[in-house]
Amino acid sequence: MKTKPRPPVILQVDLTQYGWTLTEGDTSHGLFISKDKAMARLRERQKALRATGIAADVVVTKQEDPPRGSKWRVRTA
Repeated sequence: MKTKPRPPVILQVDLTQYGWTLTEGDTSHGLFISKDKAMARLRERQKALRATGIAADVVVTKQEDPPRGSKWRVRTA
């Protein structure tokens, strides 16, 4: 019997006036001083999700040049 595919999880990185935030749905994964630290945490979370068989879409706001990689969607706030 086939199982129903799980919808992808949306990981979102936003630039706020206090720093970069990483959220997964309603769950916050922290506030980071630099974009690099937020992106490093995002990659760790993507690996953990991939290990359990869950796809992750990434949304980054306030990014001049979109990063290369899988399923990036960029929108401005």
